[in-house]
Amino acid sequence: MTKDFVYLRGLCDVIAYVRSGASLECLYTGKVALRHLDIVRELVERGMVAAPRVVPMILAEPIAGDRLRAIRSSDDGPSVVAGMAEGSAA
Repeated sequence: MTKDFVYLRGLCDVIAYVRSGASLECLYTGKVALRHLDIVRELVERGMVAAPRVVPMILAEPIAGDRLRAIRSSDDGPSVVAGMAEGSAA
């Protein structure tokens, strides 16, 4: 249960990050915590860290944009994500 709690907390943090309007691409710079992304972005802008070379192809799909907009526009991001998971399981 501890691992599940940690993953759930991480998912909620990523949902909050997405709801803030931030881009997911920066997350693929490397293994970094959300709290370090401002620093990572600045390092990328300065050319001290390489921008992500590979991002998941799903982010280029129209459905990804639709889902991100749904999360950003909802007052309850976790429920939106849960609904997406239920819909994909069918």
